[in-house]
Amino acid sequence: MSLEKFTKTQDHLAKCSYYKTIWQNIESTAIDLVWSRFMKEEKYHCPKHLLHKILTGLSEASIQEKRRLWIKGLTSVGSFDTIKDLLNLSKMTAHTIELAMHIM
Repeated sequence: MSLEKFTKTQDHLAKCSYYKTIWQNIESTAIDLVWSRFMKEEKYHCPKHLLHKILTGLSEASIQEKRRLWIKGLTSVGSFDTIKDLLNLSKMTAHTIELAMHIM
């Protein structure tokens, strides 16, 4: 529970159940933005549900770790590399991903 007596550290913000819905909205908005920057062929190679799994994680631990990075304006190298690999490393694709990741 998020009560006034608790210090809201970055770790707390990433894992507190009180912020779960807020985080899901932020993640959904960020993924929609990244997805909107993909070209048609890129969308084929990296479907939106896969992009979501890559950027947010699957386990509760990985979700919280990625949220800790997002709080700092970062994303994991692994996420970035996975998306680049899926999209075959074209110059335009790498540029699109880089722009999108900065937004997140």
